[in-house]
Amino acid sequence: MRWLVVCFLMTTVGLSSCTNVLGELGDANSDEALLYEAKAAVDNKKYQEAIDIITQRVSWEAQQSVQAKEILASGYAGRCGLHFVNYTQKLIAVTSPTPSVFKMLASPFVYDPQPVPPDESVKHISPESCVLALQTLSAIDTRTAKHNTFAAVLGMVLVGTATRLYTDNVPVGGDGITDFLSPSGSIPTSTACELDNTQVDHVILGYGHMVENFQYLSVDQIGQGSSSTIQDAINVCGGSCATTDPAQITGTMRFAMRSLMNTADYGVGTANAQANPPEVCPP
Repeated sequence: MRWLVVCFLMTTVGLSSCTNVLGELGDANSDEALLYEAKAAVDNKKYQEAIDIITQRVSWEAQQSVQAKEILASGYAGRCGLHFVNYTQKLIAVTSPTPSVFKMLASPFVYDPQPVPPDESVKHISPESCVLALQTLSAIDTRTAKHNTFAAVLGMVLVGTATRLYTDNVPVGGDGITDFLSPSGSIPTSTACELDNTQVDHVILGYGHMVENFQYLSVDQIGQGSSSTIQDAINVCGGSCATTDPAQITGTMRFAMRSLMNTADYGVGTANAQANPPEVCPP
């Protein structure tokens, strides 16, 4: 029996519910039953429980199946901060003029005290979990268009969670305002210029997966405003800024990404990307 990538892909395949009925479970400790249990945990947003079932209770052979990898990737994605329907609805709601691409991708993860009850999960986002989700998807030998759609969204979420957590976490959960701006010579410098290598690598990898798989996303899925803003950013800094392979990240790539994030045009800072020469982070 072939399962989809559970809740996170349901809007791309026209499903109206995350419920998946499995007729005959058999032994409660069988791999089939455990996979069903893990999927149910993801459906109920019990992401760590789903991860533990796949990594600790399912047999090694079953862990190599596409179904197990789909469920595991979904568990990591949920732990990262992705609630697929809520996330895409927020992107669709973006209207012109759109914010910069990094602010736009970070905005779904900014704490909003207004809803009752407010979404506290944005205070616990985990970019590292998005990296694990993408690594799990990459381990699927023959990926479908649905997997690539998922990878594109995960890349966007990795960029967004990393940007929000690393540049806007005061107060906890963020407020949509970059935490710190200070002059560096004549060039305004934001916290983007101060990201350490691990932090900026998260952004680079997310950007890379977004670039590589963006063609699989439709305007209907993320909205015209969001789609155009992301495409513009890809045109400005695609392959030169990003990769999907951590081993291929270079110092030049990190410098380019920090500088892009420090701009007002695309990032969270106030530097001018159109200046001649462009205003970049201190080397």
